Amino acid sequence: MKVVMRWLRTRRRVLAPYVLGAAVLLLIPPLLGGIPGVAPGYVLYLVSLALIYAIVAIGLGILIGHTGQISLGHAGFFAIGAYTSALLTLRLGLPFVLALVVAASLSAAIGFLLGLPALRLSGPYLAVATLGFGLAIPQLVVWQGSWTGGSSGLHGLPPASLPLGALTIVFRTDQDYYYLAAAVLILLTIFARNVVTSHTGRAFIAIRDSETAARAMGVDLVRYKTTAFALSALYAGIAGGLYAHVLHGISPEDFTVLLSVDFLTMIVLGGLGSVGGALSGALLLTFLQNALTRLPVVHDFKNLYIVVLGAILILTIAFLPRGLAGVARSVRLRWASRPRDGASRVDQIVELGEGSDGRCASGDQGTHDQLRGTGRRRWPRPRGRHRRDRRAHRTQRSGEDHRVQLRQPVLRARSRDHPFQRPRYHRRSLARDHPVRHRAHIPERGALS
Repeated sequence: MKVVMRWLRTRRRVLAPYVLGAAVLLLIPPLLGGIPGVAPGYVLYLVSLALIYAIVAIGLGILIGHTGQISLGHAGFFAIGAYTSALLTLRLGLPFVLALVVAASLSAAIGFLLGLPALRLSGPYLAVATLGFGLAIPQLVVWQGSWTGGSSGLHGLPPASLPLGALTIVFRTDQDYYYLAAAVLILLTIFARNVVTSHTGRAFIAIRDSETAARAMGVDLVRYKTTAFALSALYAGIAGGLYAHVLHGISPEDFTVLLSVDFLTMIVLGGLGSVGGALSGALLLTFLQNALTRLPVVHDFKNLYIVVLGAILILTIAFLPRGLAGVARSVRLRWASRPRDGASRVDQIVELGEGSDGRCASGDQGTHDQLRGTGRRRWPRPRGRHRRDRRAHRTQRSGEDHRVQLRQPVLRARSRDHPFQRPRYHRRSLARDHPVRHRAHIPERGALS
């Protein structure tokens, strides 16, 4: 028990967002049931779709945000997962869990194969190649009409079930599928976070920053690029299998190129490489699409949605290059670095620099005492298996940091965030007017004896 509590204490900052997110997802159905005039089943259905789209967006964020490989064909992987799961459960009668595993494995294998020719491509050429893959999959589904149902699709899928020993959970209602999608999303989010923070994730970032430098450092480009494609396709395949059973039917019209653009817009709007941004972008686009269909003046929903989608992409790239996740991070840094109780930051440092004997270390001495760590409470030292100090920075390990310093945001270079922001020019200031002297200025100090 002590080991578990120690593990939770050392990882509370990492686990806090996941615990909070899981609590929010669990509280959504009861809260919707208490709102008058709201159909909880339909809203939960929309949220389930958003969670499924968020799974695809997280995988696509690993590929684009961390590896720097562009893909416009994730609707194809999504379709492969959906049709594989639907065929195995409807035609062959396999269990839902086994069908989902096979669908995810097949999508990952095809993603690995697609990553091989993509090794020689980058930028717009890679985007065009993946776009061709996304265009070919729906046509292949229509061509194999004897198995896939052609343009009519597959309908009447059996309800998903989850065997747990002697107990079998059957998902029938929208609330059941909502909890299923939320559980899968939480598990895949934790897995994605572990991948990104591991050696593989650091290799992805090295490839994104500079392939030449990554190759010089010994990073295997073939291995990690194909791994990124396979991992991203794995996420899309799992989401496709869930999508087929949530809708109880699929058709080729559900997997057009516009769906790939939707996935790309979700991660751009939410923020590249951000899990929370992918979820927020998926929720916003899903409910926006539903709101546009309910407008009484809309006669051609598809064309209007394309116009709105293009406007969202342009405005986000122009004015929010880091997406909603960047905005949230800026707000968090401003809030953490604010002066408390109307005091300035220097006053806070001087106040925190008081010694244990009650003397106020004012002026430079207070700042010096605070920076050197005298007369204050030291930070706890988390230690791991080999009793090693695991804090990242030298100032933390030597006890020369304090809470005010850690809350200060990192200084940024004088560069523009986006192409529409004008550069800032500072007014030139003259040098200080010193009095004219007839000899060199020497400090008035006594002679050294």
